[in-house]
Amino acid sequence: MRRKLFPYLLVMPAVVYLLGITLYPGIYAMVQSLFRVKFASWTFIGLDNYEKLFTDPEFWASLWNTLVIGASALALQFVIALTLAALAYRDPWVRG
Repeated sequence: MRRKLFPYLLVMPAVVYLLGITLYPGIYAMVQSLFRVKFASWTFIGLDNYEKLFTDPEFWASLWNTLVIGASALALQFVIALTLAALAYRDPWVRG
């Protein structure tokens, strides 16, 4: 039984640490998004922040720009990587 649990015990501190630095700030940001925060005063406003966000045309424009740039970068990297792999595969040492 100890032998089976030992690898998990070794990995557990890293998992707890990573969850702590990702999960806690994520939940805190979601809770904070429901409030209007000005310095130390928090005023609950519910989903008003999201309503403003989804009705803002600049948000949709920036989201579209992000998708276009991300897709373009992904396509370009894919073509470059595939070309380099094809060129490397020509070498007999690479083929094995």
